[in-house]
Amino acid sequence: RAALRVSASAMRACPTDIQLVRERGKLLLRRRDIELARRAFDSAIRLDRREAYSWQCRAVLEAQQLNYSGARELFESAARQCVPPHLARSSARALSALPPPQVFASMSSSLGLSKTQ
Repeated sequence: RAALRVSASAMRACPTDIQLVRERGKLLLRRRDIELARRAFDSAIRLDRREAYSWQCRAVLEAQQLNYSGARELFESAARQCVPPHLARSSARALSALPPPQVFASMSSSLGLSKTQ
């Protein structure tokens, strides 16, 4: 709670600091406040669409919620927004080699992973 209070105070002083916004999202995610964490990561992305780490944090949140198709879309968006075109093509090839999302879902359930963990 103290960390969230400090981050809120820091964000009032520096509302456009991407790192502060993103770190607040990570704190909220650790507290399992998924919706507020999602909003924080989205705010960080809006502050700078070419900053890949914010996209990654948002995509990881979706993957943790077992929303693999959403995570994949976010990673693809990050590749388009943040990566030079020649690298984006190789990233797209790597993503297309991944199994479909339902395979990940069955892998997660067989490993005992769920949205509540």
